[in-house]
Amino acid sequence: MYSSGPRRPRPSGWSWSHLLRDLVATWRLLFDPRVPGLLKLALPVLALVYMVLPLDLLPLLPFDDIAIALLAARLFVALAPKESVNRAFGGQPVEPPPAPRREEGEVIDTTWRVIE
Repeated sequence: MYSSGPRRPRPSGWSWSHLLRDLVATWRLLFDPRVPGLLKLALPVLALVYMVLPLDLLPLLPFDDIAIALLAARLFVALAPKESVNRAFGGQPVEPPPAPRREEGEVIDTTWRVIE
């Protein structure tokens, strides 16, 4: 019925489709009010600082910058709250929806018959 975990396992493979899905989820999670502000600032800012700093693992090649950005996105999705990740991936909310409330004095009109 309703699960307590995210729709897909938290960051799983390193295929292009998983990486692109994590980047889209990261973008959506940045604007989600349920994700803590410290998490929103820490990982993206640290990745951006690494890209801007003149210190590189591979000078004159962008591969290390791209790898750090993808790793930061993957880590951001892994540390975000489950419900927010679920919504970012387009899944259902973790909690079941509330049951409809009946108003007092509501009458349900129906017909019935006895089957022997």
